[in-house]
Amino acid sequence: MRLPAAAMRIAGGTSVNTAAMEVGYVSTSQFSREFKRMYGYSPKQWSQQFERNMAL
Repeated sequence: MRLPAAAMRIAGGTSVNTAAMEVGYVSTSQFSREFKRMYGYSPKQWSQQFERNMAL
């Protein structure tokens, strides 16, 4: 549940570090590993992909 909440924050413009902390992660690296495992992209890559898709 934390990862989708963080993804929505990132999509809304929140930095990856801030989003990770806001949803309860202490370690940004742990957050990034779990995010990539779930979404197939690092949080930064996912954010860039999301922005590209929204521009279409």
